[in-house]
Amino acid sequence: MQDDARRQPVGTNGIRRRLSAGKEPPGEEPPREVPKRREPEADLDRRRFFRVFSREAIQTAATVIGAASAVRRDTTAAASELLALGLDPAASA
Repeated sequence: MQDDARRQPVGTNGIRRRLSAGKEPPGEEPPREVPKRREPEADLDRRRFFRVFSREAIQTAATVIGAASAVRRDTTAAASELLALGLDPAASA
């Protein structure tokens, strides 16, 4: 008799026992209630921050590009003077 009690047929008996005991199968969590979503309120300070941040980032990138261009022009002019190549730095830019 005990052998029959330990061997449960595949099907509903094991499921019924778990449901009646209130336990979930190993590795599974009980389903959680999904909280109701609230409509997000407009966070104007956050928007303003990101607007200013993006504007400053673009201005900084433009400054870096301008500085890199000036360095390239100056090094081209210095190299042409040292090597006496006769390059016009304004024409190469």
